[in-house]
Amino acid sequence: MERALKQKSLRVLTFIVTFIGMILGLSLIPIFPQPLPLLISFLIAFAAFMNHSRTGMTMGCLVIGLSVVYHMSRINIISQMSPMPLVRLTIIVVIPAVFFIIPVIFHRYEDAIAINLGIIAAILLFFGETYYFAIPLILVAATLYKKTKLGLTVTYYAIISLPLQIMQYLNHVLNLSNSGWWEDPAADPFLYVPVQAVFKSMQESMTQFRILEANKVLETITGQIEFSAQYDIVWITQAVLARYTDSLPGIILFFVIVIGLVSATALFARELVTKSHTMNAKLILSVVTSASATGVFFFLLIGLQIPLAFRTQVNGLQILAGISMTSLLTGFAALVNYAPKAGLEIEKLSKLTVEKAQELKRVRLQVIEWSLNKVKSSISLDVSSIEGRTLIIKSKLDNIISNVQANLYDLSELNEKFDEVDKDLRNEIDKLMANLETSLAQYQIFVYSEYSSWVRKLEEIGLEVGTTVKTDFQKELPLEMRLYLIREVLESGRVITTEVIQVAEQTYDIIRFLYDPNLPEKSLAVTFARKKLDEKVVSGIALNALFAALHNWQKQYSAEISKSMDCLQKSLNSIVNLSTQSERLLPILGDNFPKLMDLVKRAEDVRICMEKKTLNVMNILIIREVLQSSLRIARDVLLIVQEELTSNEKAIESLLLTKDYSWEKNVEWRKQITSEMEMVVNSSKYELSQVMENLPRSLSYLDELVGSIVAYNEKKEILLNYPLAERAIEELLRQKKQVYAQDLPFNLKYAEEYLKLFYSQKYLEFSFDRENNCLMKNE
Repeated sequence: MERALKQKSLRVLTFIVTFIGMILGLSLIPIFPQPLPLLISFLIAFAAFMNHSRTGMTMGCLVIGLSVVYHMSRINIISQMSPMPLVRLTIIVVIPAVFFIIPVIFHRYEDAIAINLGIIAAILLFFGETYYFAIPLILVAATLYKKTKLGLTVTYYAIISLPLQIMQYLNHVLNLSNSGWWEDPAADPFLYVPVQAVFKSMQESMTQFRILEANKVLETITGQIEFSAQYDIVWITQAVLARYTDSLPGIILFFVIVIGLVSATALFARELVTKSHTMNAKLILSVVTSASATGVFFFLLIGLQIPLAFRTQVNGLQILAGISMTSLLTGFAALVNYAPKAGLEIEKLSKLTVEKAQELKRVRLQVIEWSLNKVKSSISLDVSSIEGRTLIIKSKLDNIISNVQANLYDLSELNEKFDEVDKDLRNEIDKLMANLETSLAQYQIFVYSEYSSWVRKLEEIGLEVGTTVKTDFQKELPLEMRLYLIREVLESGRVITTEVIQVAEQTYDIIRFLYDPNLPEKSLAVTFARKKLDEKVVSGIALNALFAALHNWQKQYSAEISKSMDCLQKSLNSIVNLSTQSERLLPILGDNFPKLMDLVKRAEDVRICMEKKTLNVMNILIIREVLQSSLRIARDVLLIVQEELTSNEKAIESLLLTKDYSWEKNVEWRKQITSEMEMVVNSSKYELSQVMENLPRSLSYLDELVGSIVAYNEKKEILLNYPLAERAIEELLRQKKQVYAQDLPFNLKYAEEYLKLFYSQKYLEFSFDRENNCLMKNE
């Protein structure tokens, strides 16, 4: 409704100003007989009122332009301005064209008002009683309208007033009796004077609107193209134009100074109006601004006319009247302009404030709320502070929206709320997002740092961590990508924590079985770590408990661990040392030799693996494996040794020549190996600590047992080859009465054994000298 009132007021004002402007222009610069100017003016004003300015104003302005050209042609001004027909034609065409084209381009209500103000201001120059109102009227437009509208007013004022001022100046020069008028200060060009003489000469028009009269007008205008004026008149006109040109720099400088000062005044006033939000303030400032600008203009006009070489005719009373008229016109125009405008501004600003508030609430705040929910559902970062501030901002926006929609604010309060929404709350929302991104980045750095620190600590205590994720921090990342990277590291931390829990659990079980059976069945540290892992808290809390437990276990049980490692090392050494007797065992063991050497190799591998491990609590994890491997190897080795001893012993006894033959039988090995084999073979029936302590002792007899196998093998070989040796001895005894060991074709050691065996069978027929290893026949 307020918008419609504003539009209606503007249309009425456009009708009034257009009607006045057209009446004055068509009547005082006449071309049609009365009352045609009155009727045409009404039609043009009505067309402008109906928003057909492009049609009405173009026709009206074209008629005024033709009227100006017609009256310039009547007094032969155009022909006197230049002897060149082309220049004359250009003047004739350009002036009406400018009048016609501008309304075609600018055809809104405000444009029509600005154009007619320019026409009215130019018409005011016709009378001595009104000419000093011309510039104040233009300054009213300068105060109320934008630069484009002011340009229209100035343009129409200039294209009408300039020819009038030139014609007035020409009449003035022609009336001077001084032949040296060029240097006479009274001959300075007119800048702001009444043009009464010109007005009187312009009151001729068509007596009737018919083709004949119209043809006369056209002939008057076109006749200027080829008209030959008197030489002295042409010379004076050229001199007048040259005198105008001579003063042109000063006139231009004057207008530059005026425009600069008036613009500064207007801009300063608009700044004040912008900061004060009431209609009364705007109205008062508009009046003060236009009055001040008018005063500045008149002050400069009087003060600069001599230095800048132009003339004006204005006195103090006229200046006062001009300022007063400017104030009245500005007040009236501002009242018409601002009265409906205040309500319209409230409507527009209310709508804009609600739109901006809803945009902040529905778009930007929703983005933050979505981001907060994403963070809370992804990681355990505390964002309650940002969440609280978000709710406060949302509440403020809701309050502003409801109050604005309920029309609870006046214009000044509405401007404050608009600034609060557009600046303060928008900046606060930007800070919320920035704070969230900063918190995420700091949390990522914390997670990365803690993750890297725990990986390093676990590796230092000998725990091999599986594949780790990259922890290269990037400053600029989208929120979802940063959350993904944080979750990736946290998940890797959970995997590592799970692995450490398993290791710690196994370590605790081994310590409990090996060294401290009185410990509780479940480790408190492992139970705590599992609980924290289930709660999905940062894995560092669980790892800290596990690390402390592992460290304490190492400190408490390092001596027992060292002792266990020594036992295993000794056990393995006993087996590995069998490789030094491989040459002796190769011809003896037969098919068992490769088996034994394979066991020796496995023992060597286990020993090397142990030597590579640093002595710490993590070695507990390999003690059980090494012990089980050692037990299996030891069992297999002892079984091979037992098998060899048993089979060789049976073979020897089956080859004995007499049952009472005494040979170097190891009567203790069976007792030793049987007792040691029991714990090695049936280790599950005993405590691991007992088995571990017994294992080195069980394997310490290996050298002795291997020696027995070698001795048994030699004895078996001797008994197997005795029939050959017996025939050799009998053959020698046929040849001589005494047989020495060196007489036999065998190794001396074996030869001695053969002589003893022969004697044990036939000791009644022979005697044996053990000192000299000599067998003799009895006489």
